[in-house]
Amino acid sequence: KNGVAGAVDERLIGRIMALFPDATTLGAFAMVAVAASSAAQLGRGLHLPLISGYILAGAIAGPYMLGLLTHEQVHSMKLLINSAAMGFIGFSAGTKFLLTELRGSLKPLLLLLACIIGASYLVVGTGFWLASPFLHLTADYSPKKRLAVSLIVACLSIARSPSSIIAVINELSAHGGFTSATLSVTVMTDIVVVLAFAGTTTVVSSLVSDLPDHAPTADPGTSRVIALFACQMATSVVAGTVLGYLLHFALSLSSAAASSLSAAIEQARPTP
Repeated sequence: KNGVAGAVDERLIGRIMALFPDATTLGAFAMVAVAASSAAQLGRGLHLPLISGYILAGAIAGPYMLGLLTHEQVHSMKLLINSAAMGFIGFSAGTKFLLTELRGSLKPLLLLLACIIGASYLVVGTGFWLASPFLHLTADYSPKKRLAVSLIVACLSIARSPSSIIAVINELSAHGGFTSATLSVTVMTDIVVVLAFAGTTTVVSSLVSDLPDHAPTADPGTSRVIALFACQMATSVVAGTVLGYLLHFALSLSSAAASSLSAAIEQARPTP
């Protein structure tokens, strides 16, 4: 029994350790990060934002060019970068929202969001549909399959990058109504794209279901996707509200303690 328990513990520890990068990977990532910072500073001479240098340096150092970071190393940093960093990005995005600046502008923002989504489906979907006969991936597909792939590509084109927007906003120290509106539309787009993807996959499934070469697959169902998304959003709202009040309470206590300490120092200071 002790041998079995020890083997199980070793496997569990091995799986946990596999989720985190090793020292070599962290060292390589640190060197690439330093190089990316230098490349970003050089890009300022071309009047480019810092994030352009970060993206360019990452692409050059990645597994598809210089190979300073291999596929395995990039995969091992998935938890550290994709999960932990997204928390900081979301927190930073929340600090940029000013409800006073968005008050009364919800209807124009929703109209702008609808126009962006409609234009993305129209322009990207139509463009991919026209180019699909010349692409290696879709050259042999039937018209229905080309339409299905075009809809999926158009749906994915809706997604925006809040991290890029936040990086440019922080670099330029931008603030005001336009900045809040831009960030609001970007964040709302990332929410809408989940619902749009659920609807698009339903339409695509109906398009290709009657094709003779279509292999039947398990359909998760639009209702299940929407229900899971709603549960995640509700959990995020509740957790964010609780953490927000706790953070506000902690900052209030620290501010009160600093004020009390300052008053005590002033009283203890001898009068001339």
